[in-house]
Amino acid sequence: MALVKVDYEKYEDRIPPHTLETLRNYIEHGVPTGGFLHSVLTDSLFGAYGKAGPGNRETLGDIVMFIYNEAPGGCWGSSDHVKAWRRKKGRQGRDA
Repeated sequence: MALVKVDYEKYEDRIPPHTLETLRNYIEHGVPTGGFLHSVLTDSLFGAYGKAGPGNRETLGDIVMFIYNEAPGGCWGSSDHVKAWRRKKGRQGRDA
């Protein structure tokens, strides 16, 4: 099965670089994220907003849009999805 391209570049000017790089590492390799992105990925709005650091609170909408529009559906939406994605080592492990 061919990998669908994740368009990271489209969001380079909308999401802080460190946040986008963390998302890239998580999506591609299953690398754990910090508390803020974990809350976003597991659909915990209150947790995400409360844990957002500089730059992330202001761009939370763009981060959510990136995940919804670009990230593979199996890597977000619930804690179980995130755990499974990490176990599979991201897209690298799922599509190898």
